[in-house]
Amino acid sequence: YRSPSGLREKSPRPRLAVLRLPLANPALAVWQGVGACLQAIPNSVGLARPADREQARSHPMSHTVPLPISVVIVARNEASNLPRCLASVSGWVAEIVVVLNATTDESEKIARGFGATVHHTEWRGYRDTKNWANARATHPWALCLDADEEVSPALRAAITAFLDRADRDAF
Repeated sequence: YRSPSGLREKSPRPRLAVLRLPLANPALAVWQGVGACLQAIPNSVGLARPADREQARSHPMSHTVPLPISVVIVARNEASNLPRCLASVSGWVAEIVVVLNATTDESEKIARGFGATVHHTEWRGYRDTKNWANARATHPWALCLDADEEVSPALRAAITAFLDRADRDAF
């Protein structure tokens, strides 16, 4: 972002990075477009030093220091899908936010069982409901997932590598 004076400054708007990973199984190519969204939230806080996560990175499925990511999920009656989705992010992200609308099943109980913060709101349309949900995130990055999605080990490794980059704030 260049200010009116021509100086390079941080953009006042949130940043957005979309990760697309090649799939090992071509039969799953239909899901490639679903992807995951890392959306920067204003007033970000500093990340733990990469050296602090060296031990966590030595094993691809364990993190001793949660990444500064809020996972944001908007759902309605997704009790059958939420456990798989939440299990894929539990333990390595700093926060899980689940926003439910008109839910009549066990979705809230399941989300709370994974340590998620649960909010209720009426359906405001896709864009407005997602924006309302993202506003509940408290960490500098938000990973937006649908309840029927999960974070694969490859995506988790890509997110970790991205957040370990020295130039991550340029995105």
